[in-house]
Amino acid sequence: MIKGRRATLVARLLAAAPGLTVLTTSREPLGLPGEHVIELAPLPARTDGAELLRARAALLRARAALLGAPLASPEDVSTAVRLSRRLEGIPPAIELAAGQLADRSIEQVDRHLRSRLELTADHGNGPSRHRALRTTIGWSHELCEPAERLLWARMSVFRGDVTADTVRQVCAGGPLGAEVLAAALAGLERKSVLSRRGDRYRLLDTLREYGSTWLDELGEASPLSHRHAHCFLEQARRADAGWWGPDQTRWYRRLDDAHADLWAALDHWLSTSSGAAVEMCGLLGFFWTCCGYLQVAGEYLEVALARCTAPAHIRARACGRWGSPGC
Repeated sequence: MIKGRRATLVARLLAAAPGLTVLTTSREPLGLPGEHVIELAPLPARTDGAELLRARAALLRARAALLGAPLASPEDVSTAVRLSRRLEGIPPAIELAAGQLADRSIEQVDRHLRSRLELTADHGNGPSRHRALRTTIGWSHELCEPAERLLWARMSVFRGDVTADTVRQVCAGGPLGAEVLAAALAGLERKSVLSRRGDRYRLLDTLREYGSTWLDELGEASPLSHRHAHCFLEQARRADAGWWGPDQTRWYRRLDDAHADLWAALDHWLSTSSGAAVEMCGLLGFFWTCCGYLQVAGEYLEVALARCTAPAHIRARACGRWGSPGC
């Protein structure tokens, strides 16, 4: 039932019975007077997520008249926690994974799961769209406005939490003007596609993977990856300029928040512009030293230097920060 019909039904019920309390689940608030919204986070992998997987697996095996507990050993329990974590505690994804246990071990399900979107199940009495994770997410995708769907696809280039300003820098353009993008961002949050903590927005990896497939379909994967990498290279330049000033703590926190996207940007530059990769390694040298990533970041620098045709002053700056033997 879409939001409009559900809201109409609840409004009629409340009008007919003023003392009635209605508990409903929805992707977004119904917008009715007196409504109280409680946000439901994904299930904790170690506790509720693993327990849901165990309970659903037990039910399926009972139906199939199979003997033995589905998660009988400590190794099975450990794998259940790992699988639940991979599925980000999303209940439909966990239930679909449990459906695979009718004829496979949990270790086999975990080992062969290449993409969360591949999860399917042939059982169940619900709508057919609930029998595959791709179609479950696709249903929500279809209920989004066109601008929201486009922003969802473009935001799939991010690997971590990002601010609205970063979203605008990377995702604006074409149909997504300033006002349209702001409305789409609010719409995706309202529809639970995005979650927000403070001023930072997050797209679950499962939803990011779905958005990424649409970004490829739109032919925007390459230009968006380049805009993303350029945005975080500029952020590294600004951080480097302010590192030795009174704002060092602020810049450390900003770089720490952007950690996953900085690595993604560096991977992009390694495959497209070794000079930019060398520069980025040099700019982030002090930050990565403070974070304890000296070895892995130094390995990135070695690879970039081996491919690099950048000007000598950029190479010298990066080498000076790291003392790389490859310089």
